[in-house]
Amino acid sequence: MGTYRVKSVQVKKRFYLTEAGEMDIKVDFDREVGPSAGELFLASIGSCKLVSFLELRQKHHMRIEDAELVLEGVTGVGEVASGHRYPASAFTQITYTFYVATDHTVEELEAYLIHVNDACTIGNSLSEKIQQKTRFVFF
Repeated sequence: MGTYRVKSVQVKKRFYLTEAGEMDIKVDFDREVGPSAGELFLASIGSCKLVSFLELRQKHHMRIEDAELVLEGVTGVGEVASGHRYPASAFTQITYTFYVATDHTVEELEAYLIHVNDACTIGNSLSEKIQQKTRFVFF
């Protein structure tokens, strides 16, 4: 169990996972392994949401100069799956923090986010049991 954090940014019209690391768990940066399944899961959602956030802005007349997205996912003990004796580890909460260069208000961005969320197929596949929060930070 732990807390995961990933950050996606746009670099020259391509999107990259720029940071991925487990928090509240000792990380050995000398390890020769790739990102964990939890990090890749959050990176997929983050990339999908950020791409949609930036790609749909012209269609919806949003004045967004730039944006970054940081996701923090908290894992915990989930329900016992049918046919199993032990509860599964699962994400219980995901917090999306959009860092945005814009003159729009939080209310306007929240209304825009409805369209962004509709376009993100990965985010739409999340269980309703996962608590999702969104914050906006202006830069």
